[in-house]
Amino acid sequence: MPTISFYKFLEKTKKENGNLFGLSILQQRKIYKEWKAQIKSGLFPLDMELPWITILAKNYIEKYLSAKQKSAVKVFEYGSGGSSLFFLKYAAEVHSVEHDENWFKLVQNKVRSKEIKGWTGYLALPEINENEEKLNAENPHHYYTKAEPFLNSNFKKYVSTIDQFSDENFDIVLVDGRSRPACIMHSMSKVKKGGLLILDNAERQYYAPQNILDNKMFQLMLNANSALICYPQFTQTNIYLKK
Repeated sequence: MPTISFYKFLEKTKKENGNLFGLSILQQRKIYKEWKAQIKSGLFPLDMELPWITILAKNYIEKYLSAKQKSAVKVFEYGSGGSSLFFLKYAAEVHSVEHDENWFKLVQNKVRSKEIKGWTGYLALPEINENEEKLNAENPHHYYTKAEPFLNSNFKKYVSTIDQFSDENFDIVLVDGRSRPACIMHSMSKVKKGGLLILDNAERQYYAPQNILDNKMFQLMLNANSALICYPQFTQTNIYLKK
């Protein structure tokens, strides 16, 4: 599927955000050209070793990590894939939890084939709900998701994988998997001061981070709706800095 023209790209950016979020036309064109080249290649984020988030957010993360010493950087991610390989370029440790066994094996084999050190993968399959309580995907204590295949499941084991680590352990926690409100709730204490908590697809209202995140603890740094890596569509990736 072809990308829209640069003019339409700018118009859509303004429509979705009300502005160009502080970037010049030249900076916007650079994002557009990268986006267009990705789509034209026909490759997926795993092939390109890139996270499946906005290019704008990826650039922010690259700048943030490039200023740090790799040997000291630790990352945790809900969901694995191209992001795992991307983070391994900048971090000594990358911990990824995955709920899909087939995808987990694919990512695991990809990392092993490159003989990269520092990655630890956790497979945490969804569990069957044993109570009859009506569950709500917006409630972080329900460990639930609206996704059709999992309407009778919960993701408490998956979400709680991060609990084995001490508080303020990670420079980055990426929430791009299942039961994201619960993931946010469990992740807040695990991010270092000065670290980043990242929520993908933040335009989905039922993720409702504003009802979970403590504004005294986290500052919103980026929330633009922008071009999605490798795909001809826009999405919103929010980045929060822990104060």
